[in-house]
Amino acid sequence: MELDVHFLNLLFQLFSQGFIVTATVIFLLIASVGVVLAVKAHKRKTQTGFDGLIGVTGTARTAISPQGGRAFVHGEIWQAISRDPVKKGAPVIVKGIRNMVLIVEETHFSLI
Repeated sequence: MELDVHFLNLLFQLFSQGFIVTATVIFLLIASVGVVLAVKAHKRKTQTGFDGLIGVTGTARTAISPQGGRAFVHGEIWQAISRDPVKKGAPVIVKGIRNMVLIVEETHFSLI
């Protein structure tokens, strides 16, 4: 019986108000950091799939016209079309995708 009283007294001292307040504050800080990181991740632009290609720059591997051509984008060579003719080697920007074919426009921004 005496051991139980000492054990309960020890538990009471351990879980006194100061400890509970400190543990609660630490938990709330960790939880708020987690929420902030989750919101940032949710707002970040998609980087995979077709949505991740829109707005990405690349290089024309061949001349690109409305009939077609090839562009190097995201480390891959894609079939591409462009409303206006694009010369080989010119920087291009992806404006859309249709049937696995990139719709690109020539851009004046260099890739390097």
